[in-house]
Amino acid sequence: MKNTFLFLLIILLIGSCKTESKPNGFVLKGVAENVADEAVIYLNINNKIVDSSKVVNQKFEFKGKVEQPTNAVLMIKNTNEFKFLWLENSEMEFFGTKGNFKNGLVKGSLVQKDADKLNTTLESVEIRRDSLNLLAMNMDEANENYSYTLSELNKTFVESASINQKFVEENPNSLVSIHILNIFKTTWGKEITTKLFGLIGEENKLSQKGESISKFIELYGNPQIGEHYIDFEQEDTNGELIKVSNVMKTYTLIEFWASWCGPCRETNPELVKVYTDYNDLGFEIIGVSLDIDKQQWINAITKDELTWPNVSDLKGSENEGALRYGVNAIPDNILIDNEGVIIARRVTPQILRRSFEKRFNND
Repeated sequence: MKNTFLFLLIILLIGSCKTESKPNGFVLKGVAENVADEAVIYLNINNKIVDSSKVVNQKFEFKGKVEQPTNAVLMIKNTNEFKFLWLENSEMEFFGTKGNFKNGLVKGSLVQKDADKLNTTLESVEIRRDSLNLLAMNMDEANENYSYTLSELNKTFVESASINQKFVEENPNSLVSIHILNIFKTTWGKEITTKLFGLIGEENKLSQKGESISKFIELYGNPQIGEHYIDFEQEDTNGELIKVSNVMKTYTLIEFWASWCGPCRETNPELVKVYTDYNDLGFEIIGVSLDIDKQQWINAITKDELTWPNVSDLKGSENEGALRYGVNAIPDNILIDNEGVIIARRVTPQILRRSFEKRFNND
């Protein structure tokens, strides 16, 4: 009996000494129904393809490690099929179907459960928004229902914002909350962002996204027409610091753009023409790029023949100049007069030309 008791005691002691092992990485096993063999699926994190996997018998697999739960994207090569998901160090499963990949089911991620909860609430609003957007795109502006359709479309954005903000309020410790607050901070503005950020848990506040939001709250400005401009300086393509106040002329346009912004690049040729015609008369532009990749930025400047001063801090949407002016979409711009007063915003090259024809001809 003594030996039996001693044996049981040893077993219990061994069991008590064991520590629960933490996963050393993630294993994502995927099912891609109706996706052909040899199709390539990419794993994209932070806008970079970090891995790829070939489909075999409608299955694929990824293995790796992330420092913390991370927002990622699965993409089927050469298609528009994609799926946003939260990747974390655990055994995960994905079930998707060709043609409806973005609505695939993800299992094994606790953060994904929060994201799914939010997405379920947003689903009906997003379906209605997509339908109205398609209707508006195919509707002539002269149509009597055009204004009504745009109004209803705008309501879906307001409703979506309300749902997202309520989620943050009710789930302040969720990684999904800090993620969406960081995404929408420039859209929601300083007041709402500050209020919601005050509810966020301390661990999330100290994260990279939390620091980004703190920086936004610190720098955010939204000067209106009639108010004085906000000065700032950033490096040009040669690494030389250029300050807005040092390049100002009679009229100065602060042009926010990026190499990857299609509408910006489409506008550039006409903007170049206006600059060529009026630069000697007192018109200056300072281009502020929301790029991250320096070479892509330089290539775009060269290709579009942008001869005015160009600067960037290469922080993308976190560009400090853009934050100071409350930029939430590009192209965007600020037109300043020789007294430093903002006289227009979001002006097109056509409007600039008409305005300068009157202003300079009358001088």
